[in-house]
Amino acid sequence: MRTVLVAAALAQALDYSAVRWGPSRQQKKRGIPQNHGFAALKKELDRSLREKWFKGRRPQTAAGATELLREVLGSQVRDQLILIRGGRLFTTHNFTHNTKHTYMLRLLAAVQRAGGPLPDAWLMYESSSRGKCHDLDGLGGHGRLLPTLVIAKLDGYGQCGILVPNPYFGLGDINDMWRLQIEALMDANETTKKRDPRVFWRGEVAALAVKRKGYPCKSERGNHARLAALALTADDPSHFDVKCNVGCEARDAAKWPCPGLAYDATMRKIYADNSSIRDPKFYTEPDYANYKYVLNLPGKTDGSYSRNLNHLWYVGAAVLLWDTPSVEWYYPALKHGATHAAVNRTTARAVVAALDASPEKYARLLAGARRVQRELTSPEAIARYVRHVVDALRRAQAQHLIKWGDVLAGENCSDFVEVTVDGAPAHARHLWFYQNASDVANTSARVGMHYTTNVYAPVASCAAMVGAAVKTRDTSSHGASVRTDNPEAVGASVGAAASTSPAQAARSFESMYAPKSSSATAPGSSSSCDRWPRPYHCMTSSSG
Repeated sequence: MRTVLVAAALAQALDYSAVRWGPSRQQKKRGIPQNHGFAALKKELDRSLREKWFKGRRPQTAAGATELLREVLGSQVRDQLILIRGGRLFTTHNFTHNTKHTYMLRLLAAVQRAGGPLPDAWLMYESSSRGKCHDLDGLGGHGRLLPTLVIAKLDGYGQCGILVPNPYFGLGDINDMWRLQIEALMDANETTKKRDPRVFWRGEVAALAVKRKGYPCKSERGNHARLAALALTADDPSHFDVKCNVGCEARDAAKWPCPGLAYDATMRKIYADNSSIRDPKFYTEPDYANYKYVLNLPGKTDGSYSRNLNHLWYVGAAVLLWDTPSVEWYYPALKHGATHAAVNRTTARAVVAALDASPEKYARLLAGARRVQRELTSPEAIARYVRHVVDALRRAQAQHLIKWGDVLAGENCSDFVEVTVDGAPAHARHLWFYQNASDVANTSARVGMHYTTNVYAPVASCAAMVGAAVKTRDTSSHGASVRTDNPEAVGASVGAAASTSPAQAARSFESMYAPKSSSATAPGSSSSCDRWPRPYHCMTSSSG
């Protein structure tokens, strides 16, 4: 009885509808509409491209666009460059040595496999969780900044960069691996009979390495937020199941105080003895469907995005987002009370009490999460947004006017490679997301190709990129000079040829994403669901 009274008091003490999520406050100042779906994403993208950072790097003539690319190729940022020519991808050897870079290349390949070639373009890419723009002068962000694709902005929308999806949606393979993960999460959602009423989170708190100048407080935001969330469990274990199941070693706040990141009494208590907030059990993503609420916390490295959020929208629970200034590409379409609930150390208990007391508010969040699935994070939505980013960059920098022959004629292209992505039959036993699925025995019939092996073929000459044109080929047939990455989470050997080429696969991606003018089955018809991979609308037809 006392618990019920406390929950009621908390709900009354907080005006749930008056909670303001940090990114939404930023949007209002920038004149970006809130909760307006894809339209809001486009407005924020256009706003970012007009920022003062890029003055002088938005040419509008053929000569200016050609000269800018020539200057990029001759600078230190050459190794952060991706070229798209005739639907083929090129970059430097050095670019491919970063794992997240390889995922981004897979994503671009997947977008083209789904909807046809991207237009000719050049892209700068930054994979750090903080987000930063590369500059032409090699001055660590203090020179002439270039429009750069970033996966998050640590300090909000006003930070330099063009937001794109983080690389952990199927490790870039959105057409198949991400789609399979979605299906497994939805299966878990539909088969859950009773949900634990508490807020769920599992992860790590990790004290950062002390540097010569002391503790790196500027990177402590995420670990502080995680310890604060763990304190909610210590205070109220009947409503919060937020625990560490990996590392649980927080900063020694007495030895290393950080401005604005002090510990309260409960946080100090669990720092001294964390036994009450530890859980050694391993959880897979489908396990999250056993809870009424799922919590997303900032990343532990810098306090920026967390890949954990990618899957939370699909487990049939209300999504709670810890309130921080960090943003990702689809945040302009999110809003507290409509797609998620914003919480922090002070408000979390009252927000949960308000949702428990109002089935209507809770149902609104579930509907909002389904909207996020459909409009923002589905394979089709991700591909649509990436294609729009490429188009917007081309317009902003007049890239469609570039004279590629003039640019590359005097360049040494010996450090460039052409990037293709090999497909191989995926094996159900190697897919983590089926470990707890109800139909493990039948997954082999649903597992198609995985495109998770990047293949890098040296570019013979700059002329090869000047005359690049779309080709249909089995990328596994490259000669011995090619280099491949290790495939992730699939049963293919490195560089091994698929049993059939991507174009010949019985469940080909081309058949699913055929142009509207073709005779392919129209999306939305019942027969369009009888093929692999299934479109998003087929996955959701039974779950509403």
